[in-house]
Amino acid sequence: FAHGDVHERIHALSQQMESNGPTAEEYLERAGLYRLHEDFNHALVDLEQAAVMNPDLPGLDRIRGTLLYEAGRFQQALAVLDRFLRDHPDDADDLLTRARVHAQLGQGAAARTDYDRAIAHLDPPSPDCFLERADCLLTISSGSVDEALQGLDEGIRILGPIPALQDRAIELECSRRGYAAALKRLQTLLRQSPASP
Repeated sequence: FAHGDVHERIHALSQQMESNGPTAEEYLERAGLYRLHEDFNHALVDLEQAAVMNPDLPGLDRIRGTLLYEAGRFQQALAVLDRFLRDHPDDADDLLTRARVHAQLGQGAAARTDYDRAIAHLDPPSPDCFLERADCLLTISSGSVDEALQGLDEGIRILGPIPALQDRAIELECSRRGYAAALKRLQTLLRQSPASP
């Protein structure tokens, strides 16, 4: 939704809530709209109202963890996601969010573990999962370029010849002066590209 559309929907829902009396589900819905509007403070306030009205509302901790991450409140997000994942240890989306939280907190080993688990449970994982994990290995983990390349190659095996993954692998090969390997990857990429008219 465009920001104007979201604003209109927030206004309409707020009027409905004022007229009829709000429900927990409406607070949750409006929290989602505020999130789309990137108004994280109002989203979190509405989420807490929903939780007060119905603490058993499905998905509260999942949404709260994502909102806290997007709001840049990484320690709070980690606590909420840890709690949610204790009961849902294979939830791929929340594993991915927690991996990103760990990365923001500089917790490389924990981030890598969660990226690995998220990738194993996503069907299929997105190319971004592999790119993020590679960047995590290179910047905040003790991992090497070799490990980052292995992770990108895993993505290529699972997803096929995705240019974004191959481009990043070529960059990494060049960064360590592995020009022969980079050229080989480039030739593979060119062979897989559609012929120009």
